[in-house]
Amino acid sequence: MVRVVVVIGLSALVLGLTIPNMVVAQDFSDFPFSVDYHYDVISITPDSIATQAGLRVGDHIEPQTADILARMAMQTWYLYPRGSSTSFVVDRGTKRIPIALHYPAAQTDFAAVVPIVKRSTASIFIIVAAILLLLRPSPMTWGFWLFAVGSTNGGAGILEHVSTTAIVVANTTLVTIAYNILAPIGLLIFATRFPSRSPSGFRHFIERLIPLLALVVAVPSVSYLLFLSGVVQPAQTLVIMNLVTEGTSFIALATLVAGLARSEPVQRQRLRWVVAGFAIFYAAFAYQELSQYLPGQGWPAQWTNAGVTSDISNGLVIFIPLTVAYAVFRHHVLDLNFVIGRGLVYGILTSVAVAIFAIIEWLIGGVLAQTRLAAAGEVVAAIAIGFWLNGLHGSVDRFVDSVIFRKRHLAEKRLARVASGLQHSESYSTIAQIVVKEPVDALGLRSAAFYRRTNDGDFACDAADGIEKTNTPIVAHDALLVHLNGERGPVMLDQIGWQPPGLPIGESAPIVALPVFIRHELRAVALYGAHETGEAIDPDEMRSLSALCAGAASALDHTAAAEVANRLEEYRQTVEALKADVRSLRSAAATSG
Repeated sequence: MVRVVVVIGLSALVLGLTIPNMVVAQDFSDFPFSVDYHYDVISITPDSIATQAGLRVGDHIEPQTADILARMAMQTWYLYPRGSSTSFVVDRGTKRIPIALHYPAAQTDFAAVVPIVKRSTASIFIIVAAILLLLRPSPMTWGFWLFAVGSTNGGAGILEHVSTTAIVVANTTLVTIAYNILAPIGLLIFATRFPSRSPSGFRHFIERLIPLLALVVAVPSVSYLLFLSGVVQPAQTLVIMNLVTEGTSFIALATLVAGLARSEPVQRQRLRWVVAGFAIFYAAFAYQELSQYLPGQGWPAQWTNAGVTSDISNGLVIFIPLTVAYAVFRHHVLDLNFVIGRGLVYGILTSVAVAIFAIIEWLIGGVLAQTRLAAAGEVVAAIAIGFWLNGLHGSVDRFVDSVIFRKRHLAEKRLARVASGLQHSESYSTIAQIVVKEPVDALGLRSAAFYRRTNDGDFACDAADGIEKTNTPIVAHDALLVHLNGERGPVMLDQIGWQPPGLPIGESAPIVALPVFIRHELRAVALYGAHETGEAIDPDEMRSLSALCAGAASALDHTAAAEVANRLEEYRQTVEALKADVRSLRSAAATSG
């Protein structure tokens, strides 16, 4: 519930502040000139209101002579309303020259369309990231969502009609918290986890530094608030803030590329499109930062005068959610099947209930509105629908499993059938082969291995599939056995940092261990890898594997009991043979005596 409230609440707040820019931003425009952090003019758009006002490259703007909105606009964190005016004083050599800018009220169709494109792409980014996080929460999806929220790159233009204080507070909050803290830190978290967490190496090192980097990013961002209040000068705060923010983003991109370079070929296939999406966006971002030092601000004059150059470059952010969503749904980096399946069941039930109640409300309320029978009719209908939905749930669930997710449904039935019949097996090799081969074939797993405890307490590998069988046992004092005895259920290997001895490390490496207990004693361990598509094992599949291991426990117990019975029978026959020999010897001795 906390996750849902935080994700939906913050996403709705940012979207609510920025989506109106689709309409409101058409009435605003960028300053047609650029300044550095010392407020020295470094470029001016030709034939703009800045050149008409007499502003020149090299002029130094005295920031204290401009209002706070003008200072924010000079740093590209505010758009000035069309039809408005602002003024400030510039130093040109030994002269102090007043400059007055008057924005025309007219706008072009081009200026009206581009903000819509930019805001649509940014909003889609947030929505896609929020959906992924709500469906499959993990550090990776949390980082992706934080980066999406921090990459909106839009002001709260709608608050222009409220007050100057409201627009300053909103834009300052968006810049300092969202753009300069959430975006780079979210990107760092995502880059160290996508598509899988690295237990060692450069990405793991960066992952451990994230708390420190978050503090480093936050300090200069907070100092920007002091700048706006006039406590410190901008040259000291803005330079540091931008350097730290952009440096952190660069580290995150390097981490993402490092993951691509060190990944397996199949994993690299999934990751390269995401890296390409980030590369396109940050290439546009880099040019946007560089363009302010270029003649004419690096864009056609009509584009700059229309105030849409930042919108054009920032609109390319759409490549990030598109490439990540492609990797998720096409290459199954995140497995959403089990969430969608159960969500669909309850979504159908809820929709049916709401629709039926709406119809009843309309029919009974409309026909019997003037009588006392309307409320009674609705109560009776509600009770009837409650009983009906109780029976409908199972039918809808079976329909979803057998039709929409037929392949997985058949795999679960296959494993359930094998688990039920496995207990009748009387061969250790057969049990091991079934526990290994059936999940690999039914669920499409990359690998599996089965270890059984030997007389000396170690666990030897009886069978393996997808990986070469190893002769290296899991020793009796191995940490994995401690976790399995404590958890008495599945243990994710990456959470305890465990690698199977003698088995390869890579995409075929096991990701989960399941215990096989016989009368509260750990007698075997089953290891399973991820799906061939790269997705993790979902909870429904984990329950099927646990049931299979429970069947293996019964089979091992039965086999051990049968083995003991056979040995007892052999001992009995040996004793009977010895008794017969003794009787024969006694008889022979008596005859000879």
